[in-house]
Amino acid sequence: MSKRGSNYGDPKDVKAEAGAFAIVPLKYKYFDLEEYIDEETMFIHFSKHYVAYLNNLNKTVAGTPQAQMSIEELLRTLDMNNATLRNNAEWLLQSQYVFCRDVTQWWKP
Repeated sequence: MSKRGSNYGDPKDVKAEAGAFAIVPLKYKYFDLEEYIDEETMFIHFSKHYVAYLNNLNKTVAGTPQAQMSIEELLRTLDMNNATLRNNAEWLLQSQYVFCRDVTQWWKP
């Protein structure tokens, strides 16, 4: 992993609104995977898209029984007609899956 500075800050500084689901921090800097995916793309997908899905999901489940569920349980039991809940929960889980794994194992430049 590189020691250089980032054009987009530190992913550890990214914050989400408080809610039932919490942000899962990146284990690396935005630029650490540049051989596979560029820094700007990682920044946009993590700090913008992922956080938006997280915030939207938290707003959707606030005050409901789903706020007490894991993301996996929520997806197993959700009403497929609730597009807002379904879309934000699915994208949140997908994003967490991508960001929490070693991208170099599946991403080919």
